[in-house]
Amino acid sequence: AVDTNLNEIAFQVATVSITLSNGDVVTVPIYMQRQNLLFVDNIDVTVDGKGRQSIDDGDDIKNLDPGAQLKFEIELENEAEDDSNLDIDNVEPEVTCSDETDFDIENADDVDVNADETETSDLQFDIDEDAEDGSTRCTIEAFGRDNFGARHGNAISFDVEIERESHDIAVKGV
Repeated sequence: AVDTNLNEIAFQVATVSITLSNGDVVTVPIYMQRQNLLFVDNIDVTVDGKGRQSIDDGDDIKNLDPGAQLKFEIELENEAEDDSNLDIDNVEPEVTCSDETDFDIENADDVDVNADETETSDLQFDIDEDAEDGSTRCTIEAFGRDNFGARHGNAISFDVEIERESHDIAVKGV
């Protein structure tokens, strides 16, 4: 269904060789593509335990302070029909950011998403106290394999905008 970059693609599954009447052999590759059935249905994020916000592909999470904690609740949907028994196992939501030096990322546990069902998975990451001011592109990918070994998956990208004031002071203890 999808390759390692979560792009829908057909895979070569066989090769057919045909011998012509003149003795020449023609070899033809055979491709197959399974429909991608796993989608990130919805992502909600809370910052420091407050302010639940739904994010879509291309959204921004703005006004974040260094030291903030982001918790993501990810709804994963298997769009296979219920009677197909096409379960997608070991779906592993992962977050990656273009500059991961400013983040402490804790990825989620694997979940199994049965046909025509939605499962929820949680992950979180903390913004380091010494994070630089600016915007960082992050992507949440979710992927797994069905009963037949086909890889299914989807991704959503968003920007994390950190605002560091030049006069910020953080008191760590007394």
